[in-house]
Amino acid sequence: MSSLVADALTTVAEVETFLGLSSGADTARITNAINHATKRILNYIDRTIASTARTEYYDGTDTPILVLRHYPIIGNPTTVNVDGNRDFAAADDLTVDDDYLVEADEGILRLVGQAGAGIPGDETVWPRGYQNIKVVYTAGYASTPEGLLQVATEFAAYYYDKRGTRGNTRYSLGSVMVDEDINHPSGIPSAFRGDLDAYVRPDLDDQFDSLDVPALL
Repeated sequence: MSSLVADALTTVAEVETFLGLSSGADTARITNAINHATKRILNYIDRTIASTARTEYYDGTDTPILVLRHYPIIGNPTTVNVDGNRDFAAADDLTVDDDYLVEADEGILRLVGQAGAGIPGDETVWPRGYQNIKVVYTAGYASTPEGLLQVATEFAAYYYDKRGTRGNTRYSLGSVMVDEDINHPSGIPSAFRGDLDAYVRPDLDDQFDSLDVPALL
């Protein structure tokens, strides 16, 4: 029997309840449906949801903000270091609140340019360079956010319900009619995409525009 992927966005019990099935009625097929739905959703939103510890390297962009690849940030980063030589000596680690601020929900580190930050040049921006910033941090959620859990449950139920109906392009999911949208690259019907859009990683240039800082060149 297959098992749920580690980053599954819902549970067998949630899908059973949604479908009105008794516990253990069809665990293997529901598990497969959850795994398929999770893969499609994570590809679509372009981010990881489960809390994960990460070590990442970034290019400096001569802007005051550093947009991390994953969010929300949990706690404070354990390491933030800027080094054009890429040695990243621990003695040169920046200090949260003194050297940079954490905007946890957005996954942003904002440099505040305190004296002694050890960054040459303009200390109000992350200096331009290739992979010259090291960040060690944890980001994600301890459990799937409620809204995303609901969409993942419904999408998995949709996959489960449509088995054996190859060739159909419209399905009934409770009181909702779901169109297959076979031409959409995500493979996710529009009935689910609207709710998923709130969790999609924002375009970097759009995020810079919203924060009123120069766009990347």
